[in-house]
Amino acid sequence: MRLYAHRNYLAEHGTPLKVTDLARHRLIGLDRCSVYADWLSYIGMPLSTSNFAFRRDNFPAHVEAIRAALGIGLMHQSLARRFVNVQQVLPGAPPPRLSLWLVCHSGVQFYKRIRLLINFLAEHLKHPYGSDT
Repeated sequence: MRLYAHRNYLAEHGTPLKVTDLARHRLIGLDRCSVYADWLSYIGMPLSTSNFAFRRDNFPAHVEAIRAALGIGLMHQSLARRFVNVQQVLPGAPPPRLSLWLVCHSGVQFYKRIRLLINFLAEHLKHPYGSDT
């Protein structure tokens, strides 16, 4: 995930060149979860959820808000590539650290094929910058 905005939004409001420039922009974020605000604080822009102009706990709503030029928000890189009018903002910023849980039914967790799949996914889905846990 990276920060993205619609080209029209950036043409009207300017493109942030450093993290602290985000304070002058409309941000798109989560309402009841602080993961975006925590990440922005981590990279140098201390914010709370109240600093987000558009807040929804629905990721498709974030994507549509970005596509509607409402502000700057997080989007998956592979998804953003599909939209020609959406461009990455602050490409040098480190990606947010999000939790990922691998789960399966307890009755099949020790089946060889299931265990191989879980081990494969766990190895290949590691965060490129290490893990806190």
